Formats: sequence, C-alpha cells, structure tokens
Amino acid sequence: MSKLAAFVMAGRWQAVSVVLGFALLGFAFPPVTLLSGAALGLVALRLGAASGGSVLLSSALSMMLISLLVMGEIWFGLAFGVVQWLPVLLIALLLRHSVSLAFTLRIALLTGLGAVLAMRMLVPDATTMWAKLLDTIVRPALVGAEIPEASIDALLARAAPVMSGGFIAALLLSLALTLILARWWQALLYNRGGFRDEFTGLQLGYPMAVLALVLAAGAILTHAPLAIELTLVAAAVFFLQGMAVTHAVIAASGHATLWLFGVYGLLMLALPHMLAGLSLMGALDAFANFRARLADKRDS
Repeated sequence: MSKLAAFVMAGRWQAVSVVLGFALLGFAFPPVTLLSGAALGLVALRLGAASGGSVLLSSALSMMLISLLVMGEIWFGLAFGVVQWLPVLLIALLLRHSVSLAFTLRIALLTGLGAVLAMRMLVPDATTMWAKLLDTIVRPALVGAEIPEASIDALLARAAPVMSGGFIAALLLSLALTLILARWWQALLYNRGGFRDEFTGLQLGYPMAVLALVLAAGAILTHAPLAIELTLVAAAVFFLQGMAVTHAVIAASGHATLWLFGVYGLLMLALPHMLAGLSLMGALDAFANFRARLADKRDS
C-alpha cells in the first residue's frame, strides 16, 4: 500500500490515474472504489485544496469524457464526481485543517443526520420513490434467489420507509472508511506508526454518544421510520469507534493478527449483527471507557 500511496503523491496525473482507474474498476468490484477516493483524500490531506481540487477536476472531466463515449452523455460522469469525489475532498480538507479525526467524524455524523431530515422535507413521498426503485432493482434478484413472493413483498415493504436513512448511512460509512484509508496512507508515507495511535484512540465524545443512544432507544420504542433512519446514520459512525476500541483491545492482548482475522471474518459472515454490536460498543465506550479500563488493569 505504501508504494501505491507514493505513486499517488508522485504527481497530479499519477494521482488522477489512480483515482480514475479504481473508480472504473469499482463498477466490476465496488469495494475498490474506496481506493479511488482514498487517493484523492491523500492528495487533499497532504497538499491542500488547490492540489486536491485539481485532481478532482481532472478526474471528473475524464469520467465525463468516458461517460460521453460509452453512454452518449456526460451527466453520469458529472454526477459521479459530485456524489463520489466531492464529499471526499471536503471531508479530507476538514481533517487537514482540524487535525482531529474525532472532530471530523462528529461533523460528518451531524451532516448525515441533517441530510436525513432534509430528505424528509424535500421529498415528502420518498417511501413511494424507494418502493418503485426496490421493486425494479432488488425484486428481480430476490426472485432469482427463489425467495417466496410473500416474503419479498414483506421485506420490500419494511425497507422502503427507511431507505433514505439507509442510503445516507451507507454513503457516510463509505466516506468515513475512505478518509481513514487516506489517513493511513498519509501516515505510511510521512508519519509511520502515527495512524495506529490516532485510530485506536478515537473517541467521538459523550454528547454524540448520548444522541446516538437516544435515537436508538426512540427507534426501538416507537419503530418510527424517521427514528430508525437517524439511528442508522449514527450507527454508521459509531461503528468506527467500535472498531477503534476493538483494535486497541486486541493490540493489548498480544495476539493482534489472530484476533483481527477473527473479527474481520465475523464481519463478512454476520455483517448486520457485527455492525450493530460494534456500533453499540462504540457508543457505550463514551461512558465505560473500555480502553482506559484496560490500561489501568494492565498497569495494576
């Protein structure tokens, strides 16, 4: 990874080639899209707005040209730049100026919650919109998996009212992971070992944790779609604090490789349950301070 990061930092067009190349590969294998955003984030973190903006503009223009050649119009390429790359540039610049991963993620969380509320106001009939999209995109895949029609109807009916929050939460988690990857690359090149301390010490703070737990309690007690959507957004960010706690605890155990392999294996096998569990642990850490307790126990 350090060689890839070094290539990104070798010049503007090297960075553009990585940003654009991994974006195109992402259409076949979506997870590699994170590498595209991370390359842009690395440039912005290290060199600032001018260089980051230049890479973004060059990548977006290239994507628009590809879109024109393949699809006969530029709008897909333009939308990709605005939705996929512009948020990465903005959050990377926020981290560059604040020099605080925790502060940056708090702002991202509040922005995500605001986006859910804005979506509710701007698209009053969002449930109907999502129901049509799910019926068009998701239903054929479920039918192909030979799931009973009644079960598909029930699943889509439950999903449609909370899809705005789910979509924003997914975008926010992807953005946060992209930023963390860019920060790791920056540390590999310019501050080796610094990222580990920054990430394992991540603490979003008591007020954010209270907000997240209140939202979760409201979702559980009322089953209101808005409360569920807001909880999904909060969970996306507190999942990262849960992972930070997990990494810190495992590192202290002395069996990091083995235990991390198990954690990430469980993430792949039981993703929803692990996301929920790690998000809850992240929120509770604001009160229990698991890492400090572990340090006190180790020192005693």
